Amino acid sequence: MGELSKYDEYTAFALEAVLGAMGVIRALKGGGTEVVATRDGGYKSWDPETFRVDKDTEDHFIDCVRTSRLNAVLLSEEAKRLDLSTSYTRSKPRVYVISDPFDGSWLYKRGIPAFWYTTLAVYDEAGQPLAAVIGDCCAQTVDFCDRRQAYTGKVRDGLLVDAAPARPSTETDLADACLETYLMKPKFMYPTVNRFEPLFRSVKFIVPNGGPGGF
Repeated sequence: MGELSKYDEYTAFALEAVLGAMGVIRALKGGGTEVVATRDGGYKSWDPETFRVDKDTEDHFIDCVRTSRLNAVLLSEEAKRLDLSTSYTRSKPRVYVISDPFDGSWLYKRGIPAFWYTTLAVYDEAGQPLAAVIGDCCAQTVDFCDRRQAYTGKVRDGLLVDAAPARPSTETDLADACLETYLMKPKFMYPTVNRFEPLFRSVKFIVPNGGPGGF
């Protein structure tokens, strides 16, 4: 696991899973647009198709949980809820592994390499966060956190390198500040934009972002 060994069990697990997912996505070379399933029942009616990139990445996360030593329930976009605990792991504390295997499907389908993310987080049974990882598949970077602090790092040859604590901006004047925020899906986000219009008007620049990156 190399550099991952310096982090706790849950953070190392999440990092390894996301680094592997980024490898799955990278290996598809943009060719994972085959529709392998469609959603019904009104769930994500604006985006009913499941692409190969979604399915392959989610299958990777399922395999990661199954081969881990976690007493885990997986909550994921396509699979919904899967109890992946075993008779061996049930003696350990239960955790919830929550993932968006691939975010950015609309852009991916159209061959636009922007806002492609893969994410995974681990929560305890009381709902307290233990670890979270966001993989930026275009920039080949990861932002992640354990229970103490947040970090940012690069991905090189599928490995985490140059990881360092994330540092918030030292800018204190809104007029000189840049704001990164999730502004996609206008049906849901425009009310928020209206509410926070005074803030948005005050900053120097707004960087729109995909869901996981924004959060």
